[in-house]
This record gives sequence, C-alpha cells and structure tokens, in this order.
Amino acid sequence: MTEPTTNPNESRPRFIVSLPQALRVIEVESGQTILSAALVSGVDYPHGCRSGRCGSCKSRLAEGSVTMLPHTRFALSEEDKAAGLILACRAIPEGDATVMWGRGDEDAEATPRRVEGRDDRVGAQTPS
Repeated sequence: MTEPTTNPNESRPRFIVSLPQALRVIEVESGQTILSAALVSGVDYPHGCRSGRCGSCKSRLAEGSVTMLPHTRFALSEEDKAAGLILACRAIPEGDATVMWGRGDEDAEATPRRVEGRDDRVGAQTPS
C-alpha cells in the first residue's frame, strides 16, 4: 500500500489517482470515492446513480487497490471484480492507483461524450 501524501495545512491524507483517458492525475482524500474526487476535479467521468446501483461508472483498476463500498450485484458482479473491474462511485483508494473507465480497453474513447440523435426503431429522440 502506498503511503498517503499529506498537506501540512490539512490533516486528511490524500492519494494520487491517474486517469489516463482524461489525461489527468487527481488527488483523492482519505475516505473519498474515485468518482467524487474526479467530479470535484472537473473530470467528466461517466456515471449515473452515484450509489452503486447502475454500473455506469464501471472501470478497470489498472494499478493499486481499493475498498469497495456496498453496491448491487447487477452493477458489479463477482466475475467483474475477478476481472479487475470496480465501480468508481463506490471505490475508495487504499493508496495511489490508476483507473480507466469502461472496461479499460486501449481502444476506448479518451473523452466521454453524449450522443444525441433519433432512434427510428422506437421513434423517440434521445434525451439531451
């Protein structure tokens, strides 16, 4: 486990989390989730419910270790965990880490984006 960095003016330790797809490195306070720290840092991290129920923030933990807060098996199964996946909204780093959203594939988009358009199969426009 990596020793946390501390700011002399603050009593809470912080860990460094690298987000290669966002080309960013963020600080995560002790007890803070990766998603929360990313959003506070201005990273447009893909997410939905923020409570471990939807799986939208499913990410690959490439390096480091995390403590997972309670979540549904629908959002993150035991098989997902065994494959190195986490939920950023429920993951608290235990040290410095590297995390990639989605399944962490090399071909994944570098920046999340919203796609708008019309799906003629159901005849409804996607929400904007």
